[in-house]
Amino acid sequence: MKKHLFVLTMAGLLLGVRPAYGFVTMDFEQWYGYVGTASYASSEQYGNGFAVSANAALVLVNGGFEHKSFNEKSINNFYLGLGVGGALQLQFGMGNAGSLIKLRSDVSAKQLMKGYFEFPERAQRKTLADRLIFSFSYERYLDDNNPTNFQIGIGLLF
Repeated sequence: MKKHLFVLTMAGLLLGVRPAYGFVTMDFEQWYGYVGTASYASSEQYGNGFAVSANAALVLVNGGFEHKSFNEKSINNFYLGLGVGGALQLQFGMGNAGSLIKLRSDVSAKQLMKGYFEFPERAQRKTLADRLIFSFSYERYLDDNNPTNFQIGIGLLF
């Protein structure tokens, strides 16, 4: 039952849930975005590999799914978490390698150059510097027999 509820929540997030307006400034457009990334993945147990992911950051809630491919194994995970836009996300997930905790950050090239961590508003997401995302993540599986993963990736903000 818990697994089905988790999958339904993730599907709702990724299919277009929008943030609730009405908080202090009433302008949350810069705090949500959808990011697709391709990443280099390093695992304590499986070595180096490749990962692709889709992640949605919606004000304080985020979620996504990811496929990692190593020489010996493929890992698929779904995540749901809390954070501040894409800047810092704490996600809890489950997949075919067990349940895990993930710390993720999605930062655009422009954010790195200017030093602020809000996504550009949708109307301003026209240049590659606005949409090019660098993604950093660390995963720790809750079962000690499963790997810890580090990832560095590049992607696009939609």
